[in-house]
Amino acid sequence: SDDEKGTVTVDGAAPDKEATFEPGQMVKLKAVNGTGTFSKWSNGKTDAEITIIVGDQSEAITAIFA
Repeated sequence: SDDEKGTVTVDGAAPDKEATFEPGQMVKLKAVNGTGTFSKWSNGKTDAEITIIVGDQSEAITAIFA
């Protein structure tokens, strides 16, 4: 499964699919290697740990592992 390649923490914890974020809120994402190696985020960033600021529009950021 993709979870074997790697996982992501959100503000230091496992992601909560029910979580909601307010515009302007800062969220720290960290890619954690499993059997794969972190490559990049879907937004093009290549640092394993990034901080995003939630915008007014819904968006998804995905960690890509090779």
